[in-house]
Amino acid sequence: MLPTGVGCVTRMYTSLCVVDVSDGRFVLREKLAAISLEDLQSGTGATLHRDGDVGDLVVPELGELCRVVYIWRGAATC
Repeated sequence: MLPTGVGCVTRMYTSLCVVDVSDGRFVLREKLAAISLEDLQSGTGATLHRDGDVGDLVVPELGELCRVVYIWRGAATC
């Protein structure tokens, strides 16, 4: 795992969910519809909080993901 400075990370993306770091808490924003909140929490080392509705995590198609990475690297603009 790469070390990060305290306060540098505000959002984490995983293959199962999207979590915001807010006021020292891990706030669940999106999760795969196929996994229950209980199963997600049991596989997590920290308590996940909900602040409103938790959206369904939509995994992009591989071609779309490659386009986003291409733009992010500065090779193109929208």
